Amino acid sequence: MRERLTRRQLIDVFGEDNVVRGTPAGITHPFTRRFLAEVGVPVTGRAEFVQFAEGFPDELTPLTEPVPPALADAWYIGDAFGAVFVTIALDGETGTVHAVPEGHEEPYLMNTDIESLVFFLTTLERRHEQFSAELVEDGEAFAEAARTIEREWRAHDPAPFAVPEGEVMRVWPNLLDDIECGTIG
Repeated sequence: MRERLTRRQLIDVFGEDNVVRGTPAGITHPFTRRFLAEVGVPVTGRAEFVQFAEGFPDELTPLTEPVPPALADAWYIGDAFGAVFVTIALDGETGTVHAVPEGHEEPYLMNTDIESLVFFLTTLERRHEQFSAELVEDGEAFAEAARTIEREWRAHDPAPFAVPEGEVMRVWPNLLDDIECGTIG
């Protein structure tokens, strides 16, 4: 069974002023509602990879048109900045987190649930000194950091790494490539 994140863990990593909680009306998935209300999400981090929407998690913003049919019950919760810009959508009924690539290509699973997304961000924040291009000069250190982060992520939520043969890499594998290359600050 995977480790459950606590509010205390988020505060220890991000600081109390950088963790917000809320109970958005459009989220009906019980675990997601409970996680957002009791644990929360970080609103800032040194890796600056994900930016949550202003007002989230208290306020929800509908996805902008065109909304892929698979995300009819999803809400815009933020953006991820990497090799490919993606809109992050949270399905209010299932609790799954989806990535919608720029250009409105087909959405795909970003994380199994909101806790996994927050776990991935927390791991990036905890390990920042190991991959920051401003702090690390050894190329092998970048590769080791990427391997360590990937092991932690896969142990918590392996689903984002199940990329079918011939498909382009997804958000998290792309970010790991950026870490390994030393291009993340």
